[in-house]
Amino acid sequence: TNMFMILLMVASALSFLAYGLDKTEAVNLYCGSALVIIVFLQCLASYLEERKSHAVMNSLKSMMPSQCSVVRDGLPRRIPASELVIGDIVLLKGGDRVPADLRLIQTSGLKVESSSLTGEPDAFEM
Repeated sequence: TNMFMILLMVASALSFLAYGLDKTEAVNLYCGSALVIIVFLQCLASYLEERKSHAVMNSLKSMMPSQCSVVRDGLPRRIPASELVIGDIVLLKGGDRVPADLRLIQTSGLKVESSSLTGEPDAFEM
């Protein structure tokens, strides 16, 4: 939980308590109500932002390939991308999606299209 939101709610509760003890001071009611509205709006904004970031992360997950070609123990294999380990040599062909962070050992005419991550429309050559 956010400590600032808790502090605002405590301040709101104290304002309502002060209004309850002295109903002639309407400013306490207004202050308490304003604090509750601020906390509600902040929580709503946080929820919407979290939902949006969750949707972005799910769309990035859907871009990940489910299978990849690797050389493991000197033998070429096709394995699920989730089973990649340090030391696997990943073999990429034209049109393949990169399954993980990789160190490039050898390339020939490699172009990388990363517009989904960077927003740049053009592929760059390596």
